[in-house]
Amino acid sequence: TVGSTKMLELTSTKISGSATTTGSFGEAHISDRIGIGTTSPTAPLHIFQDNANTAIAPTPGILIEQDGTGDAVLQFLLTGTKRWIAGIDNSDSDKFKIVHGVSDLNDSNGTFTIDTNNNVNIGGNTAFGFTPALGIEGTQPAQILFKDADDFLHTSVGDGFAYLMFDHESQLQIGSATNSGGTSFSRDLVIDGATGNVGIGTTSP
Repeated sequence: TVGSTKMLELTSTKISGSATTTGSFGEAHISDRIGIGTTSPTAPLHIFQDNANTAIAPTPGILIEQDGTGDAVLQFLLTGTKRWIAGIDNSDSDKFKIVHGVSDLNDSNGTFTIDTNNNVNIGGNTAFGFTPALGIEGTQPAQILFKDADDFLHTSVGDGFAYLMFDHESQLQIGSATNSGGTSFSRDLVIDGATGNVGIGTTSP
């Protein structure tokens, strides 16, 4: 006991509910904090390391292992409000996923997916046929780069239009900008989706 705090310190000791296996505690309750590698934990679970471990054995950090047909996951929950899940989807080609508002990594509304070919998909789970590839799926997917709180590069696909760099019409516009925020955007190539006309050096082909 340290002051009013009760502490259980284990050094070079293994604990198991079985004489032959580990991990068979059943249930346990600790009312305050657990320190691994430290006697002064500052969070509900505090892991401290001071070594040169970088490989899988011995393993640095935290290891979540799944030996069955389930997923290896880490969950974050705001009680009664929102759940986020991150982990390996064992039933979908071992893809790493981050999802929210669902009960299973394999639910259809995936938010972020990386497959074992290093392809990344945001908003979906489609295999695009390119490796590696970055895909963005949704009702109006967009790729936006911001500079000084303004769109500097904006590519988007919506209902009836696709655009690159500052266009809200049914046109594909390619050009360049020289000043902050891209407000001096020069439209060098314009393809009008309504007429099929192509303009070079004009915005009204």
